[in-house]
Amino acid sequence: MGLLNYTTRKEAEETAKEIEIKLLEHSVENLKFDFGKDMAIIEFSKNVQLKSKTETVSYKIIAKINPVFEVLKKQKRSGEIKIDITYTQAKRVAWRIVKRWIDAQLAFVETGMLRFDEVFLSYKLDEDTGLTLIEEYQSNQLMLQVPIDDKKFFLT
Repeated sequence: MGLLNYTTRKEAEETAKEIEIKLLEHSVENLKFDFGKDMAIIEFSKNVQLKSKTETVSYKIIAKINPVFEVLKKQKRSGEIKIDITYTQAKRVAWRIVKRWIDAQLAFVETGMLRFDEVFLSYKLDEDTGLTLIEEYQSNQLMLQVPIDDKKFFLT
């Protein structure tokens, strides 16, 4: 079975419009799309309730095109998929995967299973560094405070 959405014909810009509509239904602000050659970037902010106050939080979702391209080429070589593989097709597929992921996350929010800030936590943008929480974690710049026996330790 081929990669999710591998046969899509929808251009990245069409998918971005669908993502925009869905995110705006959830009152995001400052929504920006970057249709770069190697990655798709979606940035936005949202007012979220944190503890006893409302705070504006920024998010950045990045989809890397090249890994999608490599998987599609591998699946084509193995005979798993039959369509012609181009970098443009990989870009379309990457954007569709992002859309599916966002749709799934927002379904959690819409059903009340999770809050908006919970589902997008890894993509919370640190305005000072320009990195998302997951990028900070991956580059060992994120320190988690863990209480053990009334003492606080930081994990990196």
